[in-house]
Amino acid sequence: MDKFRFLILSIIVILIFDDLTEGQTQFSFANEICHTSCISPTQAINDSTEKQLTAIDKILNVPIGIAIGSMCGFVLGAVIPVDYETERYSNSAKGLLIGASMGPFYTFEIMLMSKGVKNPSHKLCFKAGGNITLTNYEDALSKAGYSFGFGRHYHLSDRLGLRGEVSYSLRQFLLPSQKIRYSYYSERVVKCYDIDFSVGYINTSILLNFKLLNLQKFNFYLSLGPSLSLAVRDATKFHFIREEENPDDFDFSYIMDEPGALFGYPAMVYQLELQRGHWIWQFSFHHSVTYTDQIFPLKCNSRLSTFELSIGYKL
Repeated sequence: MDKFRFLILSIIVILIFDDLTEGQTQFSFANEICHTSCISPTQAINDSTEKQLTAIDKILNVPIGIAIGSMCGFVLGAVIPVDYETERYSNSAKGLLIGASMGPFYTFEIMLMSKGVKNPSHKLCFKAGGNITLTNYEDALSKAGYSFGFGRHYHLSDRLGLRGEVSYSLRQFLLPSQKIRYSYYSERVVKCYDIDFSVGYINTSILLNFKLLNLQKFNFYLSLGPSLSLAVRDATKFHFIREEENPDDFDFSYIMDEPGALFGYPAMVYQLELQRGHWIWQFSFHHSVTYTDQIFPLKCNSRLSTFELSIGYKL
């Protein structure tokens, strides 16, 4: 059910972005035409022709952005130095997904610039903060992490906006005294470790932004939307404690021929946001929509949920 909601909301976000940004752009064009018509009707018509996004622009922006972003991300992922060749394929796939997520925003910006469109309500935001990651493991211990990134906010109406975000997030937690069974064909060995999970993720998110309340100089917002977390740095440490005698008593099982690439997971993001002038304070909940293997080399099902408190500045 979580996967289904994630897919449906992703489709809705893309459709709203494609449709409402067109409407907002046309609205700003109309204001510009009214302003310039008092100077020169001919010039106003020319400006309208130059600045208006056509239906073809609207239709082609998303697939072109996905194609360009995917190609650039794939190439950049492939040229990153790696220790093992299998990591190169994983990096290429991650780059492709990041590029496909953010490509339409890039092409939309290029399109606005080429048409001479300027909208002061579209803002660029930078933010940084700390986080705590929870897991589905009962004996897991919390450990603080951090995150930083940027986003582009698109004003669609007085109460509705759309924001694309890219951020780096270090997620950490502890799993003490875990029994890992290593299987070597007929031989089975169980060893006990303290697992110090520490993985850096690139998060790409597309969020709908709703204004809930306006109190004098403060504005309160609620944001939600799909996100993709892709692992780009694995610094997890395994601290050996002892070797167990019973090969049938274990928490995780590792078969030596299992693939070991740590990839990432899809998630949903929910944010409460307070704005005052250019400053932004956010409380976010980043929740995986599925169980995935997030601890290499363990064959396990992890589900991560991250609470984040951050402060940002909107240009």
